[in-house]
Amino acid sequence: MKNLSNKNEINIELKFQTDHQPQSDTNCYVTSILDLTGGVDNFWINKMDNKLRNQIKKSLENNLSFNSKHDVKNFYAVYRMTMKRLGTPCHSLGFFEQINSQFPKNVKIMSAYLEGKITGSLFLFTFKDKVYDIWGANDSGFFKIKSNIFLYWNVIEDCIFNNYSFFD
Repeated sequence: MKNLSNKNEINIELKFQTDHQPQSDTNCYVTSILDLTGGVDNFWINKMDNKLRNQIKKSLENNLSFNSKHDVKNFYAVYRMTMKRLGTPCHSLGFFEQINSQFPKNVKIMSAYLEGKITGSLFLFTFKDKVYDIWGANDSGFFKIKSNIFLYWNVIEDCIFNNYSFFD
């Protein structure tokens, strides 16, 4: 370690050792890609367990609404709040506006609302028959009414109705 002659200068050296060995078994990988083929009823019955179906049913009882407008500003408001809550730096509003303006046919912004107040929003990107969940944000004040579950269910339904095959 060098001599710290300047009081504003800090030198930190970290050393660690681990016995963790990477697994060679390829069966340890999981995927988050949802197969949307077969329609909404098929997805509801065959791809979700009872607990998730019950949570979706409860979320549908809470007077939440859903829209798929390209509302970057509303998405950004809840995104910024979420990043602050998590202690994570966030991209600028201009960053999202640029993506939206450069790829208007590929960007989908879908949001959930309660009495006109945004509860959560997803910034999605589409390519061919796939929808990618790139950024998502939810106001934690609405977790009890399961607004995030409501939002994802509506997004999945929208993707199926618009003939997308996969949600990642």
